[in-house]
Amino acid sequence: MGTGDTPDDETEESGHQSLEYQTNWDRSDPDTISSTIVRAVATTKDVDPTGIVTPLNETLNADALVNVLASGAGNGNITITFDFADRQVTARDDGQITVRAAE
Repeated sequence: MGTGDTPDDETEESGHQSLEYQTNWDRSDPDTISSTIVRAVATTKDVDPTGIVTPLNETLNADALVNVLASGAGNGNITITFDFADRQVTARDDGQITVRAAE
């Protein structure tokens, strides 16, 4: 795990396990958002990042994601949530990325 990564947190909810993983992208280098998301999702799936079959750009416009989050004040007020590779990803302008099992 890299700096700022939180170990997987499994909790029991209504008879099934819910996986949540948190990490941070480097606010001084917004171009790291996409690669950090792919690595985080790969971690929750226990695969190498190259094992993610669907490219992030087929799920959403990664350049737009970078532009929106990098334009924020860095206080967590801008939040974007989307599904990617059977996971729900939430990225915030303060650098936090959270990955959960898709609902």
